[in-house]
Amino acid sequence: MSPVKIKHSFYQGRIQRLLESLLNTGEVMPECAINTSDGVKVADIVWCSEE
Repeated sequence: MSPVKIKHSFYQGRIQRLLESLLNTGEVMPECAINTSDGVKVADIVWCSEE
């Protein structure tokens, strides 16, 4: 695994844990596919409401 990927994963995990600690509702998910008008994009971290 390249050092760039390791650093990226490290920060992705930290952001996910931070969001989970700050938010009381919804779900925090890593590597989430999002269908847009420009095609499918993959966000590093997303928060989804319970709706």
